[in-house]
Amino acid sequence: MKVLMVTTDFTPKPFGGIGRHVGELVEALRNIGVKVTVVLPHREENLDPGADAVQTPPVGPQVNAAELTGNLFSLHHNNIGLAAVGGRLVGREHFDIVHGHEFFAGLATTTLARVAGARSILSKHFVTRNGPPAWQKEPAYPYAVDMERWSVQTADRLIAVSEGLASSIREIDADAASRCAVIHNGTNIADWPSAEATTTLRERYCRPGELLLLAVGRLTYQKGCDIAVQALAQMDRPARLVFVGVGPQQEELVALSRQLGVQDRVQFVGYVEGAPLADLYRASDVVIAASRHEGFGIVVAEALSLGRPVAAARIEGITEQITHGVNGLLFEKENAAELAQCLRQLFDEPGRREEWGREAARLARTRYAWEHIARQTVEQYEIALRLPARS
Repeated sequence: MKVLMVTTDFTPKPFGGIGRHVGELVEALRNIGVKVTVVLPHREENLDPGADAVQTPPVGPQVNAAELTGNLFSLHHNNIGLAAVGGRLVGREHFDIVHGHEFFAGLATTTLARVAGARSILSKHFVTRNGPPAWQKEPAYPYAVDMERWSVQTADRLIAVSEGLASSIREIDADAASRCAVIHNGTNIADWPSAEATTTLRERYCRPGELLLLAVGRLTYQKGCDIAVQALAQMDRPARLVFVGVGPQQEELVALSRQLGVQDRVQFVGYVEGAPLADLYRASDVVIAASRHEGFGIVVAEALSLGRPVAAARIEGITEQITHGVNGLLFEKENAAELAQCLRQLFDEPGRREEWGREAARLARTRYAWEHIARQTVEQYEIALRLPARS
C-alpha cells in the first residue's frame, strides 16, 4: 500500500503536537510495511535523509495551528504549494491513499486524491470553534470555518484523535458520523533511554522537599500556562514549576509570576525533545495539563507513559485519558484554585502519587503503542479503498 501524507507540520522540531504525531505515525506505518511519502511546506530545519519527504518552495508565509489562519494568503499558499508538489508526485507514481492532517492541508488532500484516483483520509486534531476567543476576531476566521467544513465533507474517511473530538466533528457535518473513526494519538517516549540522571535534574530545578511541577507544550493561551502559574502561587506548599516549550506568551508569564511573587520558583527551559524531554518527565513529581481546549492532549499521554501522575483540566480528549483518583486528578478548566487544591493533595500524599504513577504507566503501555495505532490507521485505509469513488 502506498500513501501520500500531506501535512503542514513535521519532524524534526515540529511546531506542535500535530507535527510530532505525523512524524511518529509515518515511522510506525513504514515499520509495518506501508510505503509513505510526505509532502509538507518548506522549512528551515534539515529533514532526515530517510524521511522520503518533499517540501514546497520557500515562498510566502506559512500557517500553523497556534496562529490558526494568519491571513487568507497563508492558507491558500500552503494548500496551493502542497497540491502543486503533490501533483507532480501523483503524476509520476500511483498512490492508494492521500492522508491529510487538519484543514490547513484539506484542500490539497482532497484535490490530490481526486487527481490520483486515490481515497482521501483526513485526520482531525481539533475543531476551529473550540479555539481561543481571539481566533474569532481574525479576518480569515469565517473562511477557516468554511474550509474546515468543506474538508470534513469531502474526505472519504475521517479520523478523530478522541471521542470528544469526534462528537465535535459530527456537529460540523451530521453525515460525518458514518465516516469517522476514533484513533488516539500515540507516544514512544517511554522507549527513550535516560540521558541524564534524575537526581542531577532535580538538583538543577528544585530543592529537597519541593514538588517539581512540569508543564510541557507551546507557551500560548490555549495551553493554560497562566493557570499553572496562578495555581503555584495559591498552593501553599514548597514547589517549583518548570515550563518546557517556547511561544508568544513567555513574557506575559514572566510578568505574571513576578506579579504573584513566584518568579524565583518558575523556570523556562525552552524547546526540548527526545531523551532529554523524557528525562524531565521522569524527574518531575507531577505534570500539569491546564489547557483550555485539546483534541487529545499528547503531553498527558507522554506523562502517563513515563509513570507520572497528571493534574489536568477536565476537557474533551484529556478526560478519556485521566480517571480522577486513579492515574491523576482533574480540575475544572481555568480554575486555578481547584488546580492548586489538586497540587496540595499530590504534595500531601506521596504514597498515593506513586501509586497513581504506577497505574498510569500500566494503562499506557498498550493504549499509546504506535504499532497498534498504525494498524488501526491501516484498517481505515482498507475501508476507504473499498468505497466507490466520490464525485
